[in-house]
Amino acid sequence: CVVGLLFTTMGKQNEQELTKAQKRNKKRNEAKKKAKRVGKANQTGDDGMVVNILESMVTPGVDRSVIKMLNIVFVFLFLILLIMLLFVGSVHYAVMLFFAGGLFFSIQFFLFEASKNPHILNPPKQK
Repeated sequence: CVVGLLFTTMGKQNEQELTKAQKRNKKRNEAKKKAKRVGKANQTGDDGMVVNILESMVTPGVDRSVIKMLNIVFVFLFLILLIMLLFVGSVHYAVMLFFAGGLFFSIQFFLFEASKNPHILNPPKQK
C-alpha cells in the first residue's frame, strides 16, 4: 500500500515536470515564431530608427527620425548635466546646462521656422 502511494506521487511529479517541459518548449516555439515575424518585418522595409538615421545622412533634407533622435539625445544631456549640477555643485555645469538649453531652443526654433517652408527640410529630388 505504501509502495503504491509512492509510485502515484512520483507519477504526479513526473506529470508536473512533463508539463513544465512542455511549457518551456511552447515558450521557445513562440519566441522562434516571433523572431521570424520580426525578421520578415525588417525585410519588408520596416527598419529601425538607427537605420533610418543612417539612411537620412546620405539623402538631402531632414527626416522625422533624426529630429526625434536629436530630442532624445538632448533630454539625456539635460538629465546628465542636471544630475552633475546637483551632485557636484559646480558653476561650470550650470553654465553648460544654460548653453545646452540655448542650443536646444535655437535648433527647435530653426526647425519650427523651416517647417513653414517644406522645401527647406525636404528639398525636391534632383533628376
